Amino acid sequence: MKDKFRIRAIQMDLARQMEKVEYIYSFIDFAAKYGYNTLFLYLEWRIRCNTFDIGENNGYTAEELRSIVEYAAKKGMDVIPGLALFGHAEQLLRLPEYRKFAELRSGENGREHHNDCQVFCLANPEVKEFIASFLEEVLEIFPSKYIHAGFDEALDVGYCEECREKIHYDFVKEEKLVLDHLHFVRDMIVKNNRRMMIWDDLLPLYPSFIKDMAKDVIICSWQYHQNVPEYYSYCFNCTFKNALKEYRNAGFECIVSTADFSTVNNETFLSYAVREKAIGALVTSWSKHTFTYELTKITTSAASLLMNGREKDMKNAFRRSVKELLGENIPEDLISAIYQLRAAGYRINEIQNIASISAFPIFGVDESKIAANTLVCDVLKKYENMFEENTPAWYIYQELYCDAKCRELSLRSMRAAYRFLHRISGEKLSDIAAELEEGFAGKRKVAEALRRTCDLHYYTDTVEQWKNTLLDMEKKLAEPHTLCRVVFALPLTYGNTLTSFYAVKDGKETLISKGNFKIATGYEVYSSHFEWFFILPGNFEADQLKITAEGFTGTGISFVEFLTPDGGEYVADSIQKVSGEVANPAFLLDKTDTFAYFGNMDGFHGAVDRKTSETLHSIVLNLKKIC
Repeated sequence: MKDKFRIRAIQMDLARQMEKVEYIYSFIDFAAKYGYNTLFLYLEWRIRCNTFDIGENNGYTAEELRSIVEYAAKKGMDVIPGLALFGHAEQLLRLPEYRKFAELRSGENGREHHNDCQVFCLANPEVKEFIASFLEEVLEIFPSKYIHAGFDEALDVGYCEECREKIHYDFVKEEKLVLDHLHFVRDMIVKNNRRMMIWDDLLPLYPSFIKDMAKDVIICSWQYHQNVPEYYSYCFNCTFKNALKEYRNAGFECIVSTADFSTVNNETFLSYAVREKAIGALVTSWSKHTFTYELTKITTSAASLLMNGREKDMKNAFRRSVKELLGENIPEDLISAIYQLRAAGYRINEIQNIASISAFPIFGVDESKIAANTLVCDVLKKYENMFEENTPAWYIYQELYCDAKCRELSLRSMRAAYRFLHRISGEKLSDIAAELEEGFAGKRKVAEALRRTCDLHYYTDTVEQWKNTLLDMEKKLAEPHTLCRVVFALPLTYGNTLTSFYAVKDGKETLISKGNFKIATGYEVYSSHFEWFFILPGNFEADQLKITAEGFTGTGISFVEFLTPDGGEYVADSIQKVSGEVANPAFLLDKTDTFAYFGNMDGFHGAVDRKTSETLHSIVLNLKKIC
């Protein structure tokens, strides 16, 4: 891969988790040592300036940012700011004085079933004035040739009164509204002799952009799956086509955006990038509340060794990185354990409430993953005294060990909950809760040394949430209760459907649960059939079950059953009523993997056709109790 990438970039996400300026300096030292020539500072609205000041301790001053730019320049690195000039603007738009700039400012529900203020209203002329003023100040701070404007994950377009009037259910007009905004930002950047970068995840929704967008815009294509042969996807359909080739043939320069948590993702995506002549690579990094960049340094240094041609494959690059960062005399079993950990390619399941440990693949938790993580923990634990405390190698070791331990505890929590809900004997949830402190102890020590004191509460909060979730579930299941078990079938790789379940007794509806029910860990693990449990009162009774679904995709449901404390079971006996679009509703009457499908299976169609996505699909089932 030698000399294949003009831009070799590494990211710090300072929007979700701020870092000390001194730590950013040390990160620049690390990145420069491994051949990165660009630091991508993802800031969103944390740049404190005259146009908008998020406040002390919540953002970086112009002087602080200039000092970072100057320090990086001395190390031969450019600094590109990452902004949020379309969506992901919640830091700004959630503030009362700026809510007027938000698309969903009056409580409208957007495409993703929420009324969160995070996308700009594109019909408001004051928005353009505000962004123009902010951008002028940003350009004064950052001399880089490139400015990243964002333009990702912004689906809530055309919902406020002004925008509805502009587009009136006309998707072509929606496309033009977004493209006009993109070109407004681009024109400002070009006027200042810079080039705009954007993410690519909205391009499948707006296909005309490939034809009509200014060709000097650089497209940053992000894919976080393990293997990235060529296809791309977001929350519509998974699209199997050569996106990079399509962009290149249309006249665009591209950058691939890999994941800092996966060695496989970096190896395959970088290879694809070389094949399709991408001009650069960006190792992205997101949301590090409960771990630091020390955790991913081995992966990101190995990725750079591939980018700049110092190593030919990931295995050798990884091995070299381990030895350079942890010491030449690292034992072979420790190298293998770390490689296993960083090649896993999935994130720890965030256990925040009972719902987060109530959904499982149809045949349960993968026991091989638990065994693999336990083995990795055992190997890492052997070398806990090998590294001197508060040294760079010690920081990395602590993050790695705690990551392995938290993965093990997360998987064990899922297994214990699964067995508890299925009435299989196994480990107590309370026993796992007692081990949580060990999983976070080393992480907390690293954070105390490297991070701001005001951010340390994330570690305590996470442990408490996890512990309380386990203890709360154990308590609820020890008391008389009814279990509602739903078996879903989601044939789409992504789903975005708001599904609601109501128990009906004597004509009175009681909400059981409402949500966007899908199961995936990180970006890789996917199961088309999965089950979800809801814990209900022990005195549950119902005559009917009502299910509703709405959204720009759909959802499949195989069956629903209620298991009562007396050993009884409520099951669907017959269909009372169907409305909207429900395919094969009779499949809900059998406890098999066949399924009724609510809504449209084509995510693109649903996203484009608002009337389709706003249709409520529902069914009412008569229930009978059996023993």
